[in-house]
Amino acid sequence: MVRTPGFHPGNGSSILPGAAIAVKHFLFCNYFNLLIKLNIMSYYIYLLRCQDGSLYAGSCKDLHERERIHNTGKGAKYTRSRLPVHIVYSEEYATRSEALKREAEVKRLSKESKEHLTQKIDNNT
Repeated sequence: MVRTPGFHPGNGSSILPGAAIAVKHFLFCNYFNLLIKLNIMSYYIYLLRCQDGSLYAGSCKDLHERERIHNTGKGAKYTRSRLPVHIVYSEEYATRSEALKREAEVKRLSKESKEHLTQKIDNNT
């Protein structure tokens, strides 16, 4: 008799080998969807200020982690030669689609308009 890890006739296990993976995937997907519905999972667009004074627009799920990745040189090609970078502006969205649409809008803005966005934040703090 060939024994399969996770399934042994005498140990009370009633899940077939491939079914355990399917159950885990199902639970993960439902948990992920619940986070989105409860608005716990957010998406962000951000503006980075590079060392040379230029601005870079991007989107992510975790602002602090994304800034860290940029500063390790593993972020966007544009920012690799302009380190260090700092997030100077961000907006939060409930869905990735909304964030990507806004990111595209921000990328089309002139440098002056992007600077204006960063000044709104500076004046509020």
